[in-house]
Amino acid sequence: VIRFDFSSIENRTTEDLELSLINKIKTQYKNITDNYLDTSSLTLKDALYNLIIDSFKTYNEKVVILIDEYDKPIIDNFFISNGNNRLDVAKANRDRLRDFYGVLKGYDIQAVTEFVFITGITKFSRMNIFSALNNLKDISMNKKYTTLLGITDDEIELYFKDYITAFAKELNITFEEIKSKLLDYYNGYRFCENNIKVYNPFSLLNCFDNFKFDNYWMETGIPYYLANMLKQKNYYIPELEGIEFSKTELTSFELDNLDPVVVLFQAG
Repeated sequence: VIRFDFSSIENRTTEDLELSLINKIKTQYKNITDNYLDTSSLTLKDALYNLIIDSFKTYNEKVVILIDEYDKPIIDNFFISNGNNRLDVAKANRDRLRDFYGVLKGYDIQAVTEFVFITGITKFSRMNIFSALNNLKDISMNKKYTTLLGITDDEIELYFKDYITAFAKELNITFEEIKSKLLDYYNGYRFCENNIKVYNPFSLLNCFDNFKFDNYWMETGIPYYLANMLKQKNYYIPELEGIEFSKTELTSFELDNLDPVVVLFQAG
């Protein structure tokens, strides 16, 4: 398994991004193959290619590639806190990542890869970052995975009955009142057109741990680039009430033409 977590990869300049990625590749190469990868004469694409091919050769097993927060080098340089942005850096990082991800499309790489799984906050259009990797399958709103990343109503009753009972006793209210409050606070995520919602696991578990209703996810998971963008664009939040967008509009993310509603939707 090869993993890239972009939350721990430098990105303030494109040179920092490339150097940090090279170092990640070298570390994983050593851990997987027990050999040193000399990158002095290799491009970033060549280094990634060697990591994947040599990982397969080491164990004669197909490779799984996991990429988390793939878009962080872009959004970290967009709408930063001082009211400016580093759009030139964001675009340069996007172009470098496009080359990086393009390696995964090669026939010889696909032949030794079991699967690639990519997650992020936003969905950049394929003409932007994934134009070189155009065989991805987007499962963000696929009904087969609707409940994959959250807790359902049935699971609340099945796995957390004792917690709800104790919580109700703590607040001196009924079991059903606790369930109703949990739904109001944490049941706001929906990942398909059907009306199937899931609870935020982080918030739910913290609520049960503290026996207190609070905005736990907002304290740790707020996308600051989004808050800064809303401030800079002076977006009038009440306009969100009853707004409708097409699927095409909600699944595109262009650096040069951002709509706050699209970003709000994609950021959850």
